[in-house]
Amino acid sequence: MITQSSYGDPLCINTVMTSTVPIRINRSPYPKWRGINDEVMILDSPQANDYFFGVLADDEGRAQALWTTYSTADNKKTVRAAMSIQVIKPALELLRRDEEPRLRSLNIEVSVISIAKAISAGLSAKRVEALQQTRSNRNGMLRIDGVESLSNASGVLEDLDIIISINGKPVRTIADLDIQYSHDMLDMVVLRQKKELTLQVKTTECDRNTNKIIFWAGATLQAPYKAVLQQTRKVPSGVCYSNISNGSPAKMYGLQSAFWITHVSGKATPDLDTFERVVSDCPDNTYIRVKGMSFEMVPVVLNIKMCYHYWPTTSLTRDPSSENGWQSKIICDPDRTSNMLE
Repeated sequence: MITQSSYGDPLCINTVMTSTVPIRINRSPYPKWRGINDEVMILDSPQANDYFFGVLADDEGRAQALWTTYSTADNKKTVRAAMSIQVIKPALELLRRDEEPRLRSLNIEVSVISIAKAISAGLSAKRVEALQQTRSNRNGMLRIDGVESLSNASGVLEDLDIIISINGKPVRTIADLDIQYSHDMLDMVVLRQKKELTLQVKTTECDRNTNKIIFWAGATLQAPYKAVLQQTRKVPSGVCYSNISNGSPAKMYGLQSAFWITHVSGKATPDLDTFERVVSDCPDNTYIRVKGMSFEMVPVVLNIKMCYHYWPTTSLTRDPSSENGWQSKIICDPDRTSNMLE
């Protein structure tokens, strides 16, 4: 293992891999990025846990894994483990050819279950025999624990589906899902409610997800991002709060993170562009009625007083032609709203 000491000096630790296990990071009360669908390597050296990052290489210096840190749901502790270099290889090969990675995904979260559990769920003896003939050192199968909202797989795949095969190949490990990165359509056989189903599932292109951000009343608004879509079954609006600044009107009047805005002053706001048009007509030092939905799908109505002097409404839009890749725009400030009142 090659890493760096606290003084910035290169450091080499001789170690061996003891096992490879699936990593499981529980969901947090509010949406946040977390590691899913990953198998990590456990090392026999306790010294490795003293370092946050590193590269695992063989005797010839070839990279085998990345030593990395996974955050947990409560942010009070971290999990350190080695992630196989095979995980990033599909993107790495494209970057070597000077191509921008355009990968696709099923957008599902899976966990490993035993063959015995699959049998109790209705897996046939014929399937068990076929799985036993596959060359795999794992005695398990993959069960779907979640399907990302708004993805192409949503409505086709369901929670608790057990994946039997993809494009005719048996699925035993998380690595068997790598076929999703390069295929637009997958033929999947799943076990659902003790019945085998053959499904055609369209994958979704992995993109940057966030192309526009609006700062309004001290809160950050954006379209539902991946961490949100992974943890909700229903998307009530395309306007989602992701962060709130202390001392802002949004904080003062009770707006909470992971909050969906559905209406402003009685007007529907299904997306960020509509929200921008609606709030651009709101004068300074006036109360605005905001109707929305909490992350637990509880309706909420709030009255928030605007203060453009300290908290102007601005936006950032992704623009490749700009110097830093983003274009800034002022939507509402004191000068503009004073002219509106006149």
